[in-house]
Amino acid sequence: MKFIPGLSPAGYAVALRKELKLVGRIDPFEIAKEIDVPVFNEDLDEIDGCLLKKAENKRILINKNIQHLNRQRFTLAHELGHLQIKSHDEKMYRCSASDIQRYRGVKLIENEANDFASELLLPEADVQSIVRKRRLSMDLVKDISEDYGISLTATALKIIKVCPDRGAVVLSENGQIKWSFESKTFGYEVRKTKLHEYTYAYDYFNEGSLPDSPQKVLAYAWLGNARDRNQTLLEESIAIYSLGMVLTLIYTEDLEESEDDEE
Repeated sequence: MKFIPGLSPAGYAVALRKELKLVGRIDPFEIAKEIDVPVFNEDLDEIDGCLLKKAENKRILINKNIQHLNRQRFTLAHELGHLQIKSHDEKMYRCSASDIQRYRGVKLIENEANDFASELLLPEADVQSIVRKRRLSMDLVKDISEDYGISLTATALKIIKVCPDRGAVVLSENGQIKWSFESKTFGYEVRKTKLHEYTYAYDYFNEGSLPDSPQKVLAYAWLGNARDRNQTLLEESIAIYSLGMVLTLIYTEDLEESEDDEE
């Protein structure tokens, strides 16, 4: 793909899909073949993926111990991001599970590769058409994740970015909120602290279990600017066992009411 000035990491993914005439769910392994980049499954220590570049010779290594297909797909798409994003000009990228699966870490270059991978596997335009028909929920996240073969975390982030509903996605680890992203309409700020004891995500790190349906929680347990102590939200949390993390959706309970108002 030729250099196009001013492209964002996601923009490079859009350009690659357009160049290869891709629509809907794609196979990153087939894309690697199409652009003549061999992919090898190797027994890698401490990393999930690696991109090696030497002159015109390029290859990608994927840790053969990654058992979940969606993780393999996202890892490969992530490495393709390092290859396609023109500012990523190092000769080698060694990417850990944390770099990739946290999705939003401290390394900007890894975040950019994740942005590329997310757009390559799950185009924002596709998500926009879906969320116009369905309300925000973990079931929605799971359905899109399965349909497009992309991780739950990346799917939840893409949905929150474009959905009209009032909600947020939160990732926590060891009882601490690592990051959160709010929908444009949410109107609240998620705490940047340890998990509050009144959240179900907190319970997971202390008791090891989570409910399998939306649960009502006090809003101030999640939010730094809740309007009153009696205000409530719905929480849906699921465990990411491979990393010992919890992915959470929180959203307001008046979604149905707001949909009626629009009608």
